Amino acid sequence: MQSVNRGLARNDGRPRNADRSLWGELAVVSFARATGLGGDLDLDPETVLCDLLADLMHWCDSLKAKGFRVEPVEFESALRRARAHYAQERVDERKR
Repeated sequence: MQSVNRGLARNDGRPRNADRSLWGELAVVSFARATGLGGDLDLDPETVLCDLLADLMHWCDSLKAKGFRVEPVEFESALRRARAHYAQERVDERKR
């Protein structure tokens, strides 16, 4: 994590896709450990990711049910936005 922070400093604070990948890995590893799937991460990372995504869908539903937001978080809408961000970040990195 320290090397990522130093990398961000060298890039004027702009994250690289390698930084974003590491942040994603930290989220997946944290989820895998919390759910007891840590051992599965090396053997079957797709299942761990699938479980995380499903749990995030449940999280979005729970926000709606609890009324935490004026506008509920719609998972599919967030996923479309994430895909657009990902595509743009790939293009931007090729330009650097």
